[in-house]
Amino acid sequence: MCHRIGNDFNTWIWKDPWIPNKPGFIPQARSGAIDNVHLVADLIDQDTRQWDRGKLSNLFKPATMNRILNIHLCHQLLGDQVFWCLTSSGEFSVKSAYKTIRSSNTQTHPLLQAQDWKQLWKIEANAKLKNLLWKISWNILPTCTALNNRFPLPSLDCYLCNNAPKSLEHLFLQCDWVTQIWLMAPWPINLSNLSNLSILDWVKIILYPKTNLGLDDDSAKEFQLYSLLVCDQIWFFRNKARVEGSKSNPIELARQIRHVFEEHKQAWSKLPRRSPKIIIWQPPPNSWVKLNFDAAIREEKISVAVVGRDDLGKLLMAWAEQLDLGNSLLGEAKAAWWAIKCAAMKGYRNIILEGDALNVINLLKNANYVPHWSIKSIYDDILYLSKSFVNVSFSFVNRENNVPAHLLAQWAAFISWSGPIPISILPLSVMKALDRDGFRAKPCCISPVCVEE
Repeated sequence: MCHRIGNDFNTWIWKDPWIPNKPGFIPQARSGAIDNVHLVADLIDQDTRQWDRGKLSNLFKPATMNRILNIHLCHQLLGDQVFWCLTSSGEFSVKSAYKTIRSSNTQTHPLLQAQDWKQLWKIEANAKLKNLLWKISWNILPTCTALNNRFPLPSLDCYLCNNAPKSLEHLFLQCDWVTQIWLMAPWPINLSNLSNLSILDWVKIILYPKTNLGLDDDSAKEFQLYSLLVCDQIWFFRNKARVEGSKSNPIELARQIRHVFEEHKQAWSKLPRRSPKIIIWQPPPNSWVKLNFDAAIREEKISVAVVGRDDLGKLLMAWAEQLDLGNSLLGEAKAAWWAIKCAAMKGYRNIILEGDALNVINLLKNANYVPHWSIKSIYDDILYLSKSFVNVSFSFVNRENNVPAHLLAQWAAFISWSGPIPISILPLSVMKALDRDGFRAKPCCISPVCVEE
C-alpha cells in the first residue's frame, strides 16, 4: 500500500509509505540532515503546488529526491489517498497479491535473460517450433538422461546411433545421424568441429545468427527457420525410433526438411505487403486549435513538446519543457498535461489534443478506462483543465503524423530548452515537417512566441 499525495496534511514523511518504486515506500534521511520536517505537505510549496527542491535536497539522497520529483502534485483540492501499487488501477485484488507471492518463488534461467526470451518469441516461425526451442532452453524435454534422474532406465543409449547417452547436446548436435542432416543445410554446418558446444550456446546461435554467424537479415531469418525445422524433425524421428524401432535415412530426411523449408519461404513471399502509408496531417475545424504533443525520454529527464496550429495550418505556438525523469507512460501523460496547460494559458476555447501515445489518448477519450495509478494525478489534472474550454477533443495519430512535435521534443531535450520557442530558432527539421504538413505563415507576422494574422 502507498499514499497518493493530495492537499491533506495526513501523510507522515518517515512513517507512512508514500514514494512509489522505492523499496518499502518510506524514505530515509540523508546523513547529517536535520530532521525537523515531519509531514509530506511541508515539502510542498502550497502556492505553486510544486515540490520544494531546497528541502528535498537537504533531506534526501539524489536517487530518493528524483523519485519524489516524479510524483505529480494534483492541482485539484483532493485529499491524500491510499492505493495498491501491484495493480494498474491502484485497487487491491487477491489475484495481484497471489501473483506477487508466486513471483518471489519463480525460477529464473541461469544463462538466458529477458531479451533472449523476447528474441525467441519474435522468430518468424510456427509457434510449435518456438515452443520446442523454449523447452530445449529449459532442458525439460523427456530425454532418457533427464528421465534417468527421476527413475532408473535399463539403457541410456541413443535411439538413433546406439552408442552414446541421450543428452540434449548429443541428440541435437553430436549424434552421427544428426550431424549428416546439419551438413546438408543451406549453410553447411560441421558440428564435429564444435564438440564442446553446449545446447545453450547453440540456442544463442539460433537466436542471434547475425552476430554469431555474420549473416545478413534475410539469411538470418532463413537460418532460424531451418534450424527450428531440423530440431523439430530430429525430436520427431527420435520418438519414432523409440516407439517403432525404425530409423529413417538421414540424407532422405535432410531432403524432406529442405522441401518443407522451401514451402515456408514461399509462404513468406505470399504474405500481403502493406501498402505505403499516406501521411497527411489533418487541420482542425474552423476556430479550433490542434495541439500535437510528444515526449522524449532521456536517462536523466523527460523533454515534452507542444505544437499548436489553426485550421489553416498556421503555427500558433511552439513550447517545450524539461521535466524530471520518468518512464514512457509518465512522459506521454505529462506531455498531454502540458499541452492542455499551454492551451489554457493561451486562452484557446476549442482545442484538439493530438498525440501518438494510444494508451494515453484512449484513457482521455473513454471514461470507462481506469488510469494507471502512476498517472492518476496527471489524468485528474487534465480532466480538471478541460473544463475551462468550450470544446475539447482528444485524437490519436501514428508517429508519422506527429513528426513536428516528435522532432521538437528531441531538439529540446538535446539543448535543454524550456518555455516558448520563437519561430526564428525552430530547427530546420521541424520547419520541414511543418511545411510537409501544410504550414503557412506570412513572414511579416513573426513574433517571439507565435505567428498570427
